[in-house]
Amino acid sequence: MRDYEELRYFKQYAVPRDKKLALGIVSVKSRNVEPVEVIRKRYEAALDVVNGDPNKLIVVPGCGFASRPQTQCKPWSRPGGN
Repeated sequence: MRDYEELRYFKQYAVPRDKKLALGIVSVKSRNVEPVEVIRKRYEAALDVVNGDPNKLIVVPGCGFASRPQTQCKPWSRPGGN
Protein backbone atom coordinates (compact mmCIF):
# COMPACT_ATOMS: atom_id res chain seq x y z
CA MET A 1 0.00 0.00 0.00
CA ARG A 2 1.24 3.47 -0.85
CA ASP A 3 1.79 5.61 2.18
CA TYR A 4 0.52 8.83 0.56
CA GLU A 5 3.43 10.82 1.95
CA GLU A 6 2.59 13.69 -0.41
CA LEU A 7 -0.69 14.27 1.44
CA ARG A 8 1.30 16.06 4.13
CA TYR A 9 1.78 18.97 1.72
CA PHE A 10 -1.97 19.38 1.29
CA LYS A 11 -2.42 19.24 5.05
CA GLN A 12 0.39 21.72 5.64
CA TYR A 13 -0.79 24.29 3.10
CA ALA A 14 -4.55 23.56 3.27
CA VAL A 15 -6.80 22.95 0.30
CA PRO A 16 -8.28 26.33 -0.69
CA ARG A 17 -11.95 26.77 0.22
CA ASP A 18 -13.00 26.97 -3.43
CA LYS A 19 -11.09 23.79 -4.38
CA LYS A 20 -11.45 20.07 -3.83
CA LEU A 21 -8.84 17.37 -3.45
CA ALA A 22 -9.03 14.46 -5.90
CA LEU A 23 -7.17 11.37 -4.83
CA GLY A 24 -6.74 8.01 -6.50
CA ILE A 25 -7.32 5.41 -3.82
CA VAL A 26 -7.68 2.25 -5.92
CA SER A 27 -4.58 0.80 -7.53
CA VAL A 28 -4.70 0.39 -11.30
CA LYS A 29 -1.52 -1.70 -11.33
CA SER A 30 -3.29 -4.97 -10.60
CA ARG A 31 -6.35 -6.80 -11.88
CA ASN A 32 -7.13 -7.84 -8.30
CA VAL A 33 -9.48 -5.75 -6.23
CA GLU A 34 -7.77 -4.49 -3.10
CA PRO A 35 -9.25 -5.27 0.32
CA VAL A 36 -11.88 -2.81 1.54
CA GLU A 37 -9.75 -2.10 4.63
CA VAL A 38 -6.86 -0.85 2.44
CA ILE A 39 -9.14 1.41 0.41
CA ARG A 40 -10.81 2.67 3.61
CA LYS A 41 -7.42 3.62 5.13
CA ARG A 42 -6.55 5.61 2.02
CA TYR A 43 -9.90 7.40 2.14
CA GLU A 44 -9.52 8.18 5.83
CA ALA A 45 -6.01 9.57 5.24
CA ALA A 46 -7.38 11.86 2.54
CA LEU A 47 -10.37 12.84 4.65
CA ASP A 48 -7.99 13.92 7.41
CA VAL A 49 -6.31 16.33 4.97
CA VAL A 50 -9.60 18.10 4.26
CA ASN A 51 -10.44 18.30 7.97
CA GLY A 52 -13.07 15.59 7.79
CA ASP A 53 -15.21 17.33 5.15
CA PRO A 54 -16.20 14.71 2.54
CA ASN A 55 -17.56 17.49 0.29
CA LYS A 56 -13.96 18.66 -0.22
CA LEU A 57 -12.81 15.21 -1.41
CA ILE A 58 -13.18 13.55 -4.80
CA VAL A 59 -12.34 9.84 -4.80
CA VAL A 60 -11.06 8.44 -8.10
CA PRO A 61 -9.16 5.35 -9.22
CA GLY A 62 -5.39 5.79 -9.40
CA CYS A 63 -3.94 7.30 -12.56
CA GLY A 64 -0.94 4.96 -12.67
CA PHE A 65 1.67 7.71 -12.34
CA ALA A 66 2.81 6.39 -8.95
CA SER A 67 4.62 3.56 -10.71
CA ARG A 68 6.55 5.92 -13.00
CA PRO A 69 9.90 7.46 -12.10
CA GLN A 70 9.67 11.21 -11.54
CA THR A 71 12.00 11.75 -14.48
CA GLN A 72 9.24 10.44 -16.76
CA CYS A 73 6.53 12.68 -15.29
CA LYS A 74 6.68 16.10 -16.87
CA PRO A 75 4.52 19.09 -15.95
CA TRP A 76 1.49 19.63 -18.15
CA SER A 77 2.10 22.22 -20.83
CA ARG A 78 -0.08 25.28 -20.82
CA PRO A 79 -2.36 26.19 -23.72
CA GLY A 80 -0.33 27.95 -26.38
CA GLY A 81 2.74 25.77 -25.81
CA ASN A 82 4.06 27.52 -22.68
